[in-house]
Amino acid sequence: MSMTKKVNVFNQAEREIRCVAKEHDYLGNGHLTVEDELEVGRIYTFIHGRAECYGNMVFLKEHPSRWGYQAYLFEELKPYDELTYIQKSKEWLLSKIDVGINSTRTAKSYSAEELDREMEELLRFEPFDPHFAEGHDAGAAYWIYPVTVRDTARIEDADILEYRDYEISIPDRYFDNLLTDFFTDGIDPELSINAHRYSTDDVPEGVPIFGFEWYLHPNFYTYEQMKRIMNRIGDTAELLRKGHINLLPSKLKSRLRKEFAAVDEDESATRYRDAMMITADYYEKLIARIQQMMAACKQTDILCVMGP
Repeated sequence: MSMTKKVNVFNQAEREIRCVAKEHDYLGNGHLTVEDELEVGRIYTFIHGRAECYGNMVFLKEHPSRWGYQAYLFEELKPYDELTYIQKSKEWLLSKIDVGINSTRTAKSYSAEELDREMEELLRFEPFDPHFAEGHDAGAAYWIYPVTVRDTARIEDADILEYRDYEISIPDRYFDNLLTDFFTDGIDPELSINAHRYSTDDVPEGVPIFGFEWYLHPNFYTYEQMKRIMNRIGDTAELLRKGHINLLPSKLKSRLRKEFAAVDEDESATRYRDAMMITADYYEKLIARIQQMMAACKQTDILCVMGP
């Protein structure tokens, strides 16, 4: 029997795993990606795993992440039979092949002209224009709206009453790059209605959700918690107006620098300094809108933030 300590991402049981590396050549091009928030040798809490085309991913209680971390950066504390891992990997691969075969059978054919138009759309430069829309945008957007929640041991959609008349939608580009850290850091996983959420993305029986969750799952904030988040966003806006991006927390600073650098590289785009001012304006408009939402909706004191 061959034993292994590879993290078994198919085992959804919450458990402890050890970080064995924080630097990795993810793209195989010699460029090292560094996961600054990880600490080699530290024990982390595995809350669920996922096999994807871009690798086996683990999700940690200590560091909520939309994409997770590559499983090879961690190891199980107790060795187990490697055949278990191999068999589960084969089952996952065969299921993906079946999906591909079925998709091919029903696939639409595209002309060369249609493919050219699709490529032009994908490569089209998108100007830096952070904004939010009133109401529900069913596209690639995050949604913020008030809710009341019936707190049960396992919260289902039927337990959530939505007040969509107050809703705003934020394009995913601007939420991901400008707002992610405020909402992931600001969520309270111990709030009962957050602790009683379950995800059924990976297994039919579901796994508990800990921290901020993407992929059409609700994240709940009390009005008081949201006010604290708005205060943090306001402080950030003030620092950006003064040009003090270096004073921001490292994760947020890294996200903003990448966004502003991408903006500055295109001749048709806004310059780096202007991008900071535009972001500060955006933050202040968003704060005012969410404050207005909370003041207008007296039926509850809970806001839901949900990703696409």
